[in-house]
Amino acid sequence: MKKQLAYILLLAMAAQLAACGETPGAGADSTTASTDTTTAEVTTSLFNPDLPDKDYGGHQFRLLSSDEIGSGRYSYEIDAEAENGETINDAVFRRNSAVEDRFNVEIVKVEVNKSQTLNTFKSSVMANDDAYDVLVDEWVKTLSIAHEYCLEIDDLPYIDIENDWWEKRVIMGAAIGGRAFGLTGDINIVDDKLTWGLMFNKNLADEYLDVDLYQTVRDGKWTIDALEAACKGVQNDLNGDTVYDDKDQWGFVGSGNAAMTFLWAGGGIFGNLEDDGSVTLTLDSQRNLDVLERTFDFYSDPSLVYHVEKIKSANYNGTTSYHARSRQMFNFGQILFIAGTLSYSEEFRDMEDEFGFLPYPKYDEAQKEYITVAQEGGATMFSVPRSAPDAERTSILLDAMCSTAKVYITPAFYDVYLQRKIARDNDSAEMLDIIFDSRVFDIVYSYDFGSIKQFNKVMIATSNTIASKLASYKNAAQKAYETTYSEILALE
Repeated sequence: MKKQLAYILLLAMAAQLAACGETPGAGADSTTASTDTTTAEVTTSLFNPDLPDKDYGGHQFRLLSSDEIGSGRYSYEIDAEAENGETINDAVFRRNSAVEDRFNVEIVKVEVNKSQTLNTFKSSVMANDDAYDVLVDEWVKTLSIAHEYCLEIDDLPYIDIENDWWEKRVIMGAAIGGRAFGLTGDINIVDDKLTWGLMFNKNLADEYLDVDLYQTVRDGKWTIDALEAACKGVQNDLNGDTVYDDKDQWGFVGSGNAAMTFLWAGGGIFGNLEDDGSVTLTLDSQRNLDVLERTFDFYSDPSLVYHVEKIKSANYNGTTSYHARSRQMFNFGQILFIAGTLSYSEEFRDMEDEFGFLPYPKYDEAQKEYITVAQEGGATMFSVPRSAPDAERTSILLDAMCSTAKVYITPAFYDVYLQRKIARDNDSAEMLDIIFDSRVFDIVYSYDFGSIKQFNKVMIATSNTIASKLASYKNAAQKAYETTYSEILALE
C-alpha cells in the first residue's frame, strides 16, 4: 500500500490536531471552526515542493466520472460539497479546499450514468471541445480506450511517479510498450476499498478452531489447505429443513470473482510484463493450472463452500442483491469466512459478533509472500484526455490533489478502517498492512484480452473444465493483446 499503517495513523493524528486546534475530543463544530490558520500552514508545507506557484483565475478543473447509477461510488474520492462530520468526506473537502485556494481553481465533479461515461469522454476528445480535464473511471474500462484517447503520463510535465504519493507499481504494471496512460496513488480511495481479502467471524473461530489464525498468517502457514481445514465441520443446518442454503451456517462463502482471486493469491498470473514493455501471456502455465485446480477442488466441496451465485439461482427474493445477501449472512453470524473486497466490512461495523481481516491464503507454504489484487472492475484510474489544451496545468493540479491526499485522505481512510468504525483489534491492522502491501496487477486480466474476465464463471461451474477453457481463451487473448500492442507502438 501507499504507506505503513502505523506511520499513516501518526499522520492522521497530526492532521486532526491541525484541523481541531489542541483540544482533544472536540466535536464537529469546533473541528470546523478551528481549521483556518493551522490547516493552511500544514497543507502549504505538504504540497509537492516542486510545484510552481500558479494563479489559474478561477478555472473549473472538471473531473468526469460515473455516477454508478446514482450511488456516486466512483466520485467518492473526487469531491465533497461541505464538511459534514464524516471522516473521509471532510478529508476530501479539506484537500480540495487547499488545492483550490493555492491555485485559484474550482474542482468540479461531473457525473454521468455509468453506461455513458466512456462514450461521453470519447465524444469530447473527438470533438476537441475541452469539456473535461480528467477522466476518473474503472481500470478495465479506461484501459480499453486509453491509448487512443488519453495522454501518456510522460506528456504530463509535473507528474513524477517516483514520488511516493503515486503508486508506481500499478501505473507501470499497466504500461504496455512502456507507455502509461493512467494514474493511481493516494488520490484514489476506491482502489483501496476494492482490494480483495478475507473477513472472518471471531466468535465462530473461537467455537470451531483450535488455531490462532493471525499467528498462522505470521508463520507463513496460511494456505488453501489451512483454509480448507478451518472450514471443515462448520456447516450447520440452522433451520433444520435438510437443505443447505442462505439460511444456514457455512465455513466459506464467496463468488466467482472471489474464486478468481485465489489465482493471484497463489502466485499465478495470466500475463507477465517484460522489461521491453511487451507482455508474455501465461494463461495455461503450470502454476496457473495448479492453483486454479486446487481452488476449484475447494470451491466444489458443498460441505465447505457456498457460492454467492447460488443465492441467485435459488431465487432469493429479498430486498437486497444476492451479493448483499451474502454480506447479510456474515452480519448475522452465519459465515466463518467471507471473501470479498474490503468495502464489505463497512456493512459489518455494527455486527454483534467480533470479526477480523485476513489476507487471501497462499497456494502452499513454499510460496514466499501473500498476494492480492484490487478489483479492476471498480478500482479507479485518473487519465487526461488527448485533447487537453493545457497539459501543464492539468499535471500540476493532479499532482497537487495527490500529494495533499497523502496527508488528508489516506490517513482518514485508515482512521475509518482501523481506529473508529470497522477494524476492532491491532491484529487486523497488521493484516491490512499485509493485504495492501501485496497487491499485484495482472495486465492481461485487467485489459480483458480475449474476454478473459469471463473465466470466473468456470470457477463456479458444476464440472472442472479449467484446462480446456484456458486453452480456448488463449488464441483470442493473444490476438487482442497483439492488436493493442501494435496500436500503442504506432502512436506518435
